[in-house]
Amino acid sequence: MDTEPPPPPPLATPLVASSSEDNTVAIISYLSPVGFIVAAILHTKNKTKIGAFHLRQSLGLIITAVAISIGFALISAILPFLVFLLFPVYSLLWVGVIVLAIVGLIAAANRKFTPIPFLGDQYVKYLGTAFD
Repeated sequence: MDTEPPPPPPLATPLVASSSEDNTVAIISYLSPVGFIVAAILHTKNKTKIGAFHLRQSLGLIITAVAISIGFALISAILPFLVFLLFPVYSLLWVGVIVLAIVGLIAAANRKFTPIPFLGDQYVKYLGTAFD
């Protein structure tokens, strides 16, 4: 009995927003914490799915950046002699946050619903319906 294996499933392509959906909020949300606030205000007037998705991703990045800063501040307050040893790690974490923000900005500019690498799925999980 010669049976052919079933064809492989189609590759998962990221969802793309329709061309009529405005992605201004999505782009502005990654520019800075102030940009996030401006984007959130703009989103209340004209809610879009892509805007809500990227606001959640951007909020997740902001929370991550604040957690990194608080963690470093606590460690430096408790063990000040480790500051010089941990500063390179702290700097690399900040560079990582900036790179992830740029990746999110590119996804927003391309109207894609692509989560930020490494952390984006967690942001989707924990910030689920925020900004809807």
